[in-house]
Amino acid sequence: AKRKVQAKKEAERKRKEDARKLQEEMRNNKDEELLGSCGFRLKEAFCSITAHFRQILPADLRNP
Repeated sequence: AKRKVQAKKEAERKRKEDARKLQEEMRNNKDEELLGSCGFRLKEAFCSITAHFRQILPADLRNP
């Protein structure tokens, strides 16, 4: 149970860090092309986080 909580905390921390980096990039260059690629990277990051939780959640549900 401790490991599950740790994994969730770690994923949350990483997500916040990635979001912060993205915002910094967007602030640094307001180029429209770059904003487009930031949006794409954000979507990519979201998909990988979602996939990560899909891997750990079934186990959570099996062992409450």
